[in-house]
Amino acid sequence: LYKLGSEKAIDNSRLNEIIGAAKDLVQHLKHSGLQKEIKTTLKQEITTRWNSAVTMLKSILDNFEDIIAKLVAQNEMRFIIPIDKQQLTDIVEFMEKIKECSEQLSGDCAPTLRLVVPWYSSLQERNRVNNCDLLILKDFKKQFSKSLQEKWILTPVHYIAAFLHPQLKHLPFLLDTNKKKTYDDVKKIMLTLGIEDIEEVEDEEPPRKITTEFENYIAHSVPDCNNILDWWKNNKQNFPNYVNWLCSSYAYQLPKRLVKGCSQLQDAF
Repeated sequence: LYKLGSEKAIDNSRLNEIIGAAKDLVQHLKHSGLQKEIKTTLKQEITTRWNSAVTMLKSILDNFEDIIAKLVAQNEMRFIIPIDKQQLTDIVEFMEKIKECSEQLSGDCAPTLRLVVPWYSSLQERNRVNNCDLLILKDFKKQFSKSLQEKWILTPVHYIAAFLHPQLKHLPFLLDTNKKKTYDDVKKIMLTLGIEDIEEVEDEEPPRKITTEFENYIAHSVPDCNNILDWWKNNKQNFPNYVNWLCSSYAYQLPKRLVKGCSQLQDAF
């Protein structure tokens, strides 16, 4: 995700200058032995490692005053001059949220498909340019937002996966139109599976509406849900059709080392 939005944004000469200066600073402090006199370890960017640039910038920010003191003593302030602390603070704060997003979405111990839409909405909200933003951050936000729209393609599967998480089922991060569309898509799928969304008792006048699994699921209180698969397993009797649907929806996205085929996920329930 960092590369998704930031590679183009780094074309911003000032941001590129800060990252380049940060790499030179870390290299100098490590090679000169000054790193040993700094409280915590400085991290160097590794091109092949995700999020290593923001990790590097954060390590500098955390030790900023200590680094300045060491450089002043060595008459080597030229290594820190290109790095403005306020600019560094704003960049790190913004990039850390991107880092958190990428780490959650790339997790391999639990399904993450449900997180795609909430994170997309969250990042787009953070991308809003504020009047008080520094110019460097404004430019970065604009480019990152553009890259998200171009590269991060959302499909009905992503919206439905969010709906299938009991704590996200009300889709508070969506506009009402998108929320309604997701609910309609869910109902269409249930009909395709042969499950009527609304049933009526024809022998009664007026016909009596029967509460469906969809309505029960929406109304069901969910105070906590640390593990989505455990929650659905424990609520299988309440939502049998949804559990069967969830098995087929989530099995394909679990790592092979955890689940080898849908049948094993079915066995878990």
